[in-house]
Amino acid sequence: MSRVFLLWGLGVGVAAVLGYLFHGLKAGRKWSSEDAVAVLAAGVGVASAAQVCWVAIANGDTAPINGIWVQMFVGGFALGLFALRTAVKKFRGE
Repeated sequence: MSRVFLLWGLGVGVAAVLGYLFHGLKAGRKWSSEDAVAVLAAGVGVASAAQVCWVAIANGDTAPINGIWVQMFVGGFALGLFALRTAVKKFRGE
């Protein structure tokens, strides 16, 4: 199952990098390879966050997750927000 999330993350990341490059060219900015890598990592981060949330929900009634599934879900949600915020900052040129 983790390969599926990783492949989706890479796909989302590559699409985000292409969007970042197109957006930068349209806005007249020079693109940065560091920013492109950060956007790619953000795509993988969103997929990783989805996987953490999915595991928390799908396995919430089995040990050892049954006692911490809510905290695990919140952690995955926070990871996703952090990844999205990183991508948004790079698209804005921050």
